[in-house]
Amino acid sequence: MATAQAEVVRLEVAGRVAVVTIDYPPVNAFGRPVREGLIQVFAKINDLAIHDAEVRAVILTAAGERAFCAGADLRARTSETPAEDRHIHARRSRVSF
Repeated sequence: MATAQAEVVRLEVAGRVAVVTIDYPPVNAFGRPVREGLIQVFAKINDLAIHDAEVRAVILTAAGERAFCAGADLRARTSETPAEDRHIHARRSRVSF
């Protein structure tokens, strides 16, 4: 079983199944750390699928007991400028899975 760490997003690969776990306490809010972690992890999964033909299924889950993902991290959202927001969305659109 291979394991990779992308800050608050973990990737575990067992055979042809990848398990992606969001671990951003207390409620796994979807902010920049989660977004960047997901981009990194899914890029890694994409590489595995293309080059090794290893990953055929992905399970997305979350750590913690309160929520899978509480939604947008509103506290962090206020710190992003419109230029940062555009950069994030442009970068996200270039990532293919």
